[in-house]
Amino acid sequence: EAEFGRDLGFPRALGLSTLANLPKEDDGTAAGIYVRAKGTSRNNAHHAQEVMNGTENDLLPAYRAYWFYTLSQGQLATGTANSDSHGLTDNTVGVPRNVVYADTARGTAFNVDRMNAGIRAGEVMGTNGPVIEAELSDPDGTWRRFGFTPIRPGTASALKLKVSAAPWVPVEEIRVVVNGQVVKTLSGTALSRPADPFGWDGTVRYEGTLPLSELSLPTGKDAWVVVEAGAKLPVVGDVGGGFTSDSLPHGAKDGIPDTADNNGDGAVTDADVADGSKVGPMRPPAPPASEEHPQFHFSQVVTGGYPFAFTNPFVLDVDGNGRFDAPGVETK
Repeated sequence: EAEFGRDLGFPRALGLSTLANLPKEDDGTAAGIYVRAKGTSRNNAHHAQEVMNGTENDLLPAYRAYWFYTLSQGQLATGTANSDSHGLTDNTVGVPRNVVYADTARGTAFNVDRMNAGIRAGEVMGTNGPVIEAELSDPDGTWRRFGFTPIRPGTASALKLKVSAAPWVPVEEIRVVVNGQVVKTLSGTALSRPADPFGWDGTVRYEGTLPLSELSLPTGKDAWVVVEAGAKLPVVGDVGGGFTSDSLPHGAKDGIPDTADNNGDGAVTDADVADGSKVGPMRPPAPPASEEHPQFHFSQVVTGGYPFAFTNPFVLDVDGNGRFDAPGVETK
């Protein structure tokens, strides 16, 4: 309502569907506009795009799904986490934020070019609390950080993880995502939980190594891998009924979550859509009211949000041809 019906966001304005691959060039469709080139510039030539925007994380499921889609299309744009605080009441200033590996030594002058190079290279972790340190080993045994430089994995390659958080920041899950699908979840007794949310101990919640052979990589095909940590993600779904364009008829599903499990039955159906609406809402979980809830203290600082952190992708050159061949979307 506050947007007066405006379509904020280029993909939404075009009515793009993530259920089909992008064309290689402008073919006259809405998706063609997205990749349209003029001279040496393209409409989708941006270096970064928001994945986590705002304190409440109500936009996260949709932005995350679209980022995953573009990665699988071979569009390696750095995922960022931004507070988007334009006023004193809309978001908590500085939450979430980005951790950029910019190779800047303490005590030296800040180097803007080096900072920008780190962002363009995908050497960024977005977070509102948890901290993910992740490296992947190549066939020589060298540990490589996430980013857009392709890594050729070997038979013994592994993913090394360390997840830390302040004692008052709960970490319920660590998820490994391959080509947009969660293939490995660490939870329960695999993760430590501080006894005292205001203590000094228990910041490291997990430290270990996962063999790549356990991560369901597609056989002989390139892939990308993202690591997430924080709360369990809310139950969301795509009920359709959103936009109309030449490539997306009115009422069609587009693969982007548009509605949450608003009636709490564990599934997303038309019954979750608000009266008088076609989709939605996508409200985040309600802040806990009891101090016994593990997210209670976190929610006092990050108003209305839930803990979430993500790395940018490891780009795997599985077939060894020296480049990343994007997996795309499997269409029927």
